[in-house]
Amino acid sequence: MYEDWIKLQKDYLNNLEPWEISYLKQYTDGGHSLLRDVTLEFVTPFNWERFREKIARGEMNYYDDIFFNLSYLLRSHRIRAPKFLNKNFSVDNLKRWTSIFSNEDYKKAIMRIKSIIVNIIRRAPVTTQDMLLYRGTEDAYFVIQGTNEYSSPNIVSTSLSKRIALTFTKKETGCCLKIITVPEGTSALYIEPISEVEGEEEVLLLPDTKFIRQRDDDGKIYYMDISE
Repeated sequence: MYEDWIKLQKDYLNNLEPWEISYLKQYTDGGHSLLRDVTLEFVTPFNWERFREKIARGEMNYYDDIFFNLSYLLRSHRIRAPKFLNKNFSVDNLKRWTSIFSNEDYKKAIMRIKSIIVNIIRRAPVTTQDMLLYRGTEDAYFVIQGTNEYSSPNIVSTSLSKRIALTFTKKETGCCLKIITVPEGTSALYIEPISEVEGEEEVLLLPDTKFIRQRDDDGKIYYMDISE
């Protein structure tokens, strides 16, 4: 149905720099949850101590570029240790090494990666026709109380497939399938060709995209239209 736009997107991905593709792959391989949790720290405090424990428990990988050491945090909450560190570096020593960086250092690095991914989405070919996208979640967060407006500071992950989106909803309550009407000319990125998780037909929308909320008769499904 959207073959022309998908072809433009594939051509765009083929012309990205290898490091840009690496960031996108990291995002699809668990990085999205880390970005989400840090972005939403103002709602639910982020557990930085637990984050450091995860780093220390993770496999030790070796790289000599400190920027990419921090960027690699997007991948399964691990960190790459520089080559000058002994391969038998103990967990206790790794904890001390990671303590060199403050929580704010980690947060700045993670937000830097978010800005890079946002820039990749902004540069991508805009939609060439109105599209329907689907997003499945287990709750109805970010609905502004007393209004029909919806917005999220996160990168918005959606799917071209309603069937796939439904697998992310809560079966017990039926919450929540968001049906998103994306008008022609919208910035969006189709990342299925390079995703670490195949078959999700994933499309990314920009953070702070605004929606209008409407409920269906049973109150379980939310329909979202992008508003100008």
